[in-house]
Amino acid sequence: MASRDRGAHRARAGYGLRSEKVWAEVRWPAADGPAHRGQTRVDPGSAAGTPVTVWTDPQGRMVTRPATEAQASLRAGLIGVLVGTTAALVPLAGGRLASERLQRQRLDQWDTEWERVGPQWRWKTG
Repeated sequence: MASRDRGAHRARAGYGLRSEKVWAEVRWPAADGPAHRGQTRVDPGSAAGTPVTVWTDPQGRMVTRPATEAQASLRAGLIGVLVGTTAALVPLAGGRLASERLQRQRLDQWDTEWERVGPQWRWKTG
């Protein structure tokens, strides 16, 4: 639990909506001894020393709130769709490139063959 510092920003009366939060300086104790400081969003008008919840990593640095179960499920689903789409598109694109390359090679061979056979046709039709 962190507490709001005395020197924190105060919300102006009548500023914004009731649900809006304001930035404030907070401090929290670290496992290794010294207090840490940072900024987080707090309710407007909250007094210095008011407890607020902050999330920290193992080193005591502030981090964002962990994802909820619903958020994690949504992210996992979106990543699954992305991976599945990529897994389908890579072979499709590879097959398309290979097909075009083979077609180009086949047309080049046909041009070479036509250069050899084409003059013979002209003699017979003429």
